[in-house]
Amino acid sequence: MIVLILLSATYNTGWTDLQLAMQPFLVFLGASNTMIGIITGAPFMALIGVIISPWITRYFRTKKKYLFFVNVPYLGMALLIGVAAILAQSMEISNSYLLMCVFFLMLAHCFFSGFVSLPCQEYMAACIPMSHRGRLTGYSLSIGGVASIGAAALGGWILAHVSKPAAFGYVIVLGWIIMQGGYFAALFAKELPTPVEKSPPPWSAKMLKIAWQDKSYMRFILMFFVYTTLVTQTFIFVNIYGFSGLKMAAATAAIMAIINQVARIALSIPLGQISDKFGPKRVLPYSFILAAIALFIPILMPNQYGIYISIAISAVFGALICSAQTALLLGIPSPENRAGYYSLQLLAQNASLALGPIMMGFLCDYLSYSIVFIVTGIIAVVMIPLCFYMLRTLPDEANSYS
Repeated sequence: MIVLILLSATYNTGWTDLQLAMQPFLVFLGASNTMIGIITGAPFMALIGVIISPWITRYFRTKKKYLFFVNVPYLGMALLIGVAAILAQSMEISNSYLLMCVFFLMLAHCFFSGFVSLPCQEYMAACIPMSHRGRLTGYSLSIGGVASIGAAALGGWILAHVSKPAAFGYVIVLGWIIMQGGYFAALFAKELPTPVEKSPPPWSAKMLKIAWQDKSYMRFILMFFVYTTLVTQTFIFVNIYGFSGLKMAAATAAIMAIINQVARIALSIPLGQISDKFGPKRVLPYSFILAAIALFIPILMPNQYGIYISIAISAVFGALICSAQTALLLGIPSPENRAGYYSLQLLAQNASLALGPIMMGFLCDYLSYSIVFIVTGIIAVVMIPLCFYMLRTLPDEANSYS
């Protein structure tokens, strides 16, 4: 469990640096909200890997070595983005050309992510029992949050004192180093073998029938797709609204990241413990109260303080929903059916991660940030009773999950 916490914590720390740099980097390069939505929505490229992965992972009873292998090109694309940003000025690369380079490298990054997601989920499920998955998420978010404050502070100093676009590149490379280290640590975790010999053939009629007949699971995946598309992806544009709409400086990305991590540090562990104690299906619906508040705040306070408060509340929302949904997503299928169930879930996830940012970016450009935040805030409120209804048939006891 310690190694799993280290993997998740280092990944979250490195991801903080990537996000810290990428959003102001895209604004610096002159990307529109629609373009940012397309780049952020590039996970549609992952669908290829998601479809192919079940045929590959069935040859690995333990997943950690395969996970490390496919992670190298996945994170390698981020490294190339960082190197391109560092060399852009000396090589006299224009912002428009650099933006195109970032676009195509992000497509490649997301393509390889499709091969990472399935073995990562199978690996996590094989290592951590259902009774501890909520607190695992809480511990990793809190520990990662502590490390992320340091990473964000260093990244913020780089963005404030190093010439751009090289500053963005250095922060991205720093994130790559941290994340790559986390995947290396994953090689040392104790992982229970998956009974792959009992698994139905990938994408066979048998695999699809088993999942389709599990109505509780299918309802959860449908709900997961809806709220990931229409609610969680909107928070990307709270930060963009700060940079583009309110003209906040690029260096304030570090303040945003630190606020995000402080909120996670303070509450991730107790929220994870609450998810384990009361059950994720009871906890998940209440998280949307926080989502709605976080989306309404920038409308009520259209200044930098409103952005900071919104980020803090959305971080708590993220920690709570992550603890609950991770436990459910990993625990519903039996071990031999994990690859099939997770593949369907990853199809829904990558479709929502692609559709959500593109749709929200387009709407922010052609309507306004305010209208988008208000409408998605109302959707978050509607999700509360909808979640209670859709999850009603899932079991309450942790020992009913795998």
